[in-house]
Amino acid sequence: MQKLPKHAYVLLISIVSVFLTSCGYFKMCAYRYKLKGTMNISPSQSVKKELDTESNSIIYGEINSVFPMKGIIAVVAISFKYGKQEIVASSFLCDKGYYSMLVPPGEYQLLTFLDINKDNVFTAHECVGYFWEKNDTTAHINIMSKKDQLFYKRADMLISSRMPINIERPIFLKLPSSFVCCPSKTYPAEVLRRLNDSLFSPDVATLGVYNTVHFSNLSGLYLYALSERDFSKTPVIFVHGYGGTPREFSFLVQTLDTTKYQPFFFYYPTGMDLHKSSQILYEIFFSGNIFHMNKPFVVIAHSMGGLVARAALNLYSTLSKSTYPVEFISLCTPYKGSDKASESLNSAPVIIESWRDIAAGSDFLQELYQTKLAKGIQFSLIFCYKSQGSLNKKEYSDGTISLSSQLFELAQQSATTVLGFNETHTSVLTSKSVADQIGIIMKRQ
Repeated sequence: MQKLPKHAYVLLISIVSVFLTSCGYFKMCAYRYKLKGTMNISPSQSVKKELDTESNSIIYGEINSVFPMKGIIAVVAISFKYGKQEIVASSFLCDKGYYSMLVPPGEYQLLTFLDINKDNVFTAHECVGYFWEKNDTTAHINIMSKKDQLFYKRADMLISSRMPINIERPIFLKLPSSFVCCPSKTYPAEVLRRLNDSLFSPDVATLGVYNTVHFSNLSGLYLYALSERDFSKTPVIFVHGYGGTPREFSFLVQTLDTTKYQPFFFYYPTGMDLHKSSQILYEIFFSGNIFHMNKPFVVIAHSMGGLVARAALNLYSTLSKSTYPVEFISLCTPYKGSDKASESLNSAPVIIESWRDIAAGSDFLQELYQTKLAKGIQFSLIFCYKSQGSLNKKEYSDGTISLSSQLFELAQQSATTVLGFNETHTSVLTSKSVADQIGIIMKRQ
């Protein structure tokens, strides 16, 4: 039997190890291998979007109409890059509101369709609008790859006529069976959900780790709420961690004083580059462009979500012309990063984008502490130390994140309050003592 070279054994051990711990990772590797073959035989922007996720950007905007509209709306991004018409991305609404789509770099035509005959299929004769920029007669939108920069492009559209537009080419797009219409007065219709919604299941969260494109197709808006907006109440924005969902905050939500506070959830694909995730969080909740703040607010983030929230609050501190006071509370966050993630970068056959950012010493982590939080932001760092033995026994941890990472010196220096609890990485989310302390912190607003 021929002896394998040493590097082959290392790779084999890595693959077997990953397979044993994560079937999702193994499936992702196999799927990407298949995509590469498809790209070589029949190149397309859709395949490129899944293969080169790091270069993807978000097109988002608001759909408005000068007259009442009834029916489901579809927004599509069409490319002609490879000599054929291709629908690269789509977003669906059951009323006017915001859409969001993930696309690779390129030139696109954005079209809006209304399901006039209510057959859950969008065709050429149902086109009712398109996007165009001033001084651009081609009515196209260009998306460039901008690493580590703001990677979203806003493209609002106004439907000004009841008569369909003749686009003179075939279009056939089915409404996804997963689409849910939940009528709302203050949000796009997909936003209002319950925490037991299937969208917040562990399976969808896992998809957010290993296939950020498919996750974004299901959860393109990233913003979710349990009830209509009440502007008299203080918004509490929950940000989950790696592989997490809003459902994990069920206990903490139940402990909120609902006469004073209203919960909202940032649901994002945790395999995505954390620069991008933090930019989306900022744009939706803190920029004032979508979610309009009218008073102080609270941000509660768990695990890796604390890194995303801190980066978004850095943007809030530097980009916003005026800021409201903020209570930022992080739970068991790896502020110094993860040594395991660093090891994976050197051994795993396929790298998850967020691994690069949570790896100890990453560029993302070094940049995180270079911005001073605005004066009105009070930061409470909550750490946990009830280890379940999953880490090196010589080092204290919460069973997942080392204590030294949670209590990274630069993170503590910017904290108003530092509190420790005898909880694990997951039990912190169901601890009454932690919930009580969060309630005390929130009363400072």
